[in-house]
Amino acid sequence: MRRIPLTSRKSRPLPPMPKVRAESLQTRMLLEDVHNQVVPYRHKIEPYVVDVEEISNHAFEKAVTLNDQSLGIDDFLREVAIGLLRSHEVWIEVCINDGNTEGPPFEVCEVYGVKRTSTGQLVQEIPDKANLPDWFQATDDCGHCLKLDSDTMVHVSLPESYPSQVLERVIRDLANVHSISMPAWAMQHAEEGNADGPRFDISEASRTERLYILQAALPIGWTAREIYLDKSRQINEYYRHLRELRFLHFLASMRECAEAALREILTLAGKRCGFTASVTAHGVCTPDEVCEFIRRYRAAELPISAVTDIILQQAAVPGPEQRKII
Repeated sequence: MRRIPLTSRKSRPLPPMPKVRAESLQTRMLLEDVHNQVVPYRHKIEPYVVDVEEISNHAFEKAVTLNDQSLGIDDFLREVAIGLLRSHEVWIEVCINDGNTEGPPFEVCEVYGVKRTSTGQLVQEIPDKANLPDWFQATDDCGHCLKLDSDTMVHVSLPESYPSQVLERVIRDLANVHSISMPAWAMQHAEEGNADGPRFDISEASRTERLYILQAALPIGWTAREIYLDKSRQINEYYRHLRELRFLHFLASMRECAEAALREILTLAGKRCGFTASVTAHGVCTPDEVCEFIRRYRAAELPISAVTDIILQQAAVPGPEQRKII
């Protein structure tokens, strides 16, 4: 967890407070896939290109970094998208460097425990020390509410197409998946050599489990890595591509919310710190563009090779090659 000097920060660093906990294999895989795909990893053409004046590119990348394990705009967008999936909202404080400390002219940090009072004041609720994990070092603010500066806080909400109740149901259903194992009665029949007893078909049980996973993830289109399965695949290639396009729409929707947060942060910081920044997206689809891809795919207007490039978010997808974010 990054520690920004408290002289330039109103909030306090707290442990994450997610609504979604990766307590099952399926939920962990979903979180990994969202993190790895919401902004594509490329070597030749970067998904986002930054042009900044008045400060160095390195200082700018450090400024928009949310934690010590990431760096730059790509990782910022990934972290915001994952924060949305985990907590269904993200609060970010923009901390302006007053010149008394070294480093970039501003920094950002994710703030947990943000609430809005009946008067509209933003506060951060600091839990009592007893409610904090043992590994977390409590501060003197435990059990209190800290006032935050609304002018330096950026709020990121879920996209309208994927409200909280939809994501909660997806995660809950995925978390209820348990690995197939032979039940006790089947083990007993096997040990006793009872050929007349009921038969447990593990292949059929595995197929049923797989279908349950696919049904649970249907609202966001996730295929639960169906492409990596061989003989145990449960859906054909046409439907798999359609599901992947739906998942791309989910990713693009989450990414669009993160882009809006980035735009708000850089507008705020640019005015206060006196710099200008331009961010251009290359081959990164919007939700509306993905909807058009889905329409064309259903109408047999897209070849399979083009659909594959779209799903993999290659820079040469059919559509606008670049798009100004800021």
